Amino acid sequence: MASKGVALFIRSLSLLVVSQSLKVTHFECKLYFDIPSTYGSLTNVLGDIADKHHSINVASDFRALAFYPEFLKISWNSLAAYSQTPEYQLYKGNLVKQAIHISKTMPYSVTVNRQTLEPIYPAASIAGIMGLVSMFRDFIPGLIIDCQYLTMLLASKSEIIYILVIKLYP
Repeated sequence: MASKGVALFIRSLSLLVVSQSLKVTHFECKLYFDIPSTYGSLTNVLGDIADKHHSINVASDFRALAFYPEFLKISWNSLAAYSQTPEYQLYKGNLVKQAIHISKTMPYSVTVNRQTLEPIYPAASIAGIMGLVSMFRDFIPGLIIDCQYLTMLLASKSEIIYILVIKLYP
C-alpha cells in the first residue's frame, strides 16, 4: 500500500519541499466549486467528501464513482467513518513524513516559505500559495489512503459489494 502511495505523493511534492517554517498548518475552505445538480442525490455525498477532505473541490476519483451512485453512497459512509480513526491518521502522517524525507534528497528541491516568497509576491498571494501548499500536503495522502481503502473494499468480496457491483452494475 505505502510504496505506490508514497511514489504518487513524492511526485506531487517533488518541486515543493515544505520547510519547517511553514506557518499554515490547516487550510479550511467551504467555498468549493459548485457541485452540479446533475449529480442529484449525490450532491450531499460529494459535498460531504469535499468537507471531510477540507478541499475546495471533490477529487476526480470520487466524481468518477458518481457513475455508480449506490456504491459511492455506501462506500463513502464506510470510508468517512474509517477516516476518523487513529489508524487512518497514522497512515496519513506516515505518508507525509516519508514524502518530505524523500523529497529533501532530490537534487533540485525547492523550499517554499514566506521568506523566499516575500521578494516576489504580495502578502495576499503568499497567503494563498501557502494555503494551497498546506491543503495539498494534507489532501494528497488522504486521497491515496481513500483510494486504497476503496480498492480493498472491492477486493473483500463482501456481500454488500457483491450485490452493488454484480447485480446493480453488470
